[in-house]
Amino acid sequence: MYKIRINHTGKYLAIEGANKDNGARLVQWDYVDQANHQFYVRNIGGGYYDISAAHSHRYLNAAGQSKADNTAVIQWDYANQDNVKWRIYYSNQVGKAGWVIENKNASPIQLQSGLLTSQNGEPLVLWMPKRQDANDYEPFQTFSFEKIGELPMSETKLYEQSPGMKIKKTNR
Repeated sequence: MYKIRINHTGKYLAIEGANKDNGARLVQWDYVDQANHQFYVRNIGGGYYDISAAHSHRYLNAAGQSKADNTAVIQWDYANQDNVKWRIYYSNQVGKAGWVIENKNASPIQLQSGLLTSQNGEPLVLWMPKRQDANDYEPFQTFSFEKIGELPMSETKLYEQSPGMKIKKTNR
């Protein structure tokens, strides 16, 4: 399990308002030690990962399977579609090196208002960096994955289910 820090702002990814429903937005927030600020990151093969919120067991995806710039990143039940598959790769860009999270058939994610927006609650969207000049593109939003512990045994069994199965919540 990880907390995921946005390198440009120092804030963390969170599901807005600890909402457990489909469609809840991915936003940045000061870190709070709550499950809506924690994510499971699982290698699903072929260079791709799925990312699920610890509090809801729903998966981050590009809303409506859209590939367009400014598409919201939300949580939703797992569906074996490309909008829940993410490529995570390291970018050694000047200024803020770190991990880029890119939707399989679309663009990397970044804050809606740009790289440096520091407001809590700022949503994350898909956004393809544009050319700044003939030689260079806008920088990517980068992230750091901070491990916060091993999965408890009850969660390990849930998380190891095949992705196509509906995950049921256990009582704690």
